[in-house]
Amino acid sequence: MSELFPSPGFVDVALPVPLRRLFTYRMPEGVPLEPGMRVAVPFHGRKLPGIVVAIRETPPEGVTRIHSVAGLFEPEPVFPPELLSFLDEAARYYFHPLGEVLRAAAPALPTGAVRALRKKGFLAKDEGFVGRAVKERTVEWVERGDGPPPTRPGQRQREVLELVETRTRLPLEELAFFVVIPLCALLTHGAVSSRPWERLRLRRAPTTGR
Repeated sequence: MSELFPSPGFVDVALPVPLRRLFTYRMPEGVPLEPGMRVAVPFHGRKLPGIVVAIRETPPEGVTRIHSVAGLFEPEPVFPPELLSFLDEAARYYFHPLGEVLRAAAPALPTGAVRALRKKGFLAKDEGFVGRAVKERTVEWVERGDGPPPTRPGQRQREVLELVETRTRLPLEELAFFVVIPLCALLTHGAVSSRPWERLRLRRAPTTGR
């Protein structure tokens, strides 16, 4: 449901869509929200889970109608402020949509909350939250490089090196969002290298809440 202003407040939400921007929604009456919380929202005919990134008192300039948040998945934030800030910084650094980064890092959707949204009428009886359809993309892999490690590597750099040496190679995205600074330092020194390796077909199954 979309409503004209005034409203009790607004939230900027990161959604798992391939767009590097946030989307503003109206806060539901009597439901306090804070950054890091996971909410259910309508989005161009779809129903999506998203992460609240910021609270605002007024809507963006020029916007005259805004949809409301449909529900809350958990009573507490799934991302504490420090982690949310770090993942936002990582998404900006790698020019990746924040909503997709947060979806990858978030725990599974609680089935009880999905059932509650179905009972409320936001979801149809057999409807769930469906992620992206089958997609083919090039995956960047990290492996040991020919260059020597830094003379005095930091703790995080040593951890990255040990992980790469133990597993031989692993997807760049698995490291990127959690060890951005040490990984970049190792790539700069040539201690590790990255290159396209193979194409994967990915499928995200719907969350039915059953």
